[in-house]
Amino acid sequence: MDFRWGFNNLTMINITKTTQHTWFITYNDDKSVIHYGDAPEGTSINSGQPDNDPLYYDKADWLIRLAELGIDPDILAEFNDL
Repeated sequence: MDFRWGFNNLTMINITKTTQHTWFITYNDDKSVIHYGDAPEGTSINSGQPDNDPLYYDKADWLIRLAELGIDPDILAEFNDL
């Protein structure tokens, strides 16, 4: 089930149960705060950040987008065992 809720005219991401393994990225207007991660099938995604980036169902696509946002996938792999 996918719910999107608003705050100050922004839609926040809140997915209560993913139907497949899903990767996400969400950030504030100036991208000074970026939330990202993954949710295996049947788990939830919830962030106070706006719903402003598509969901990803392919990890490679997600890593490419993170790199575009200035997040180095190699650093992620080192610290988060990606």
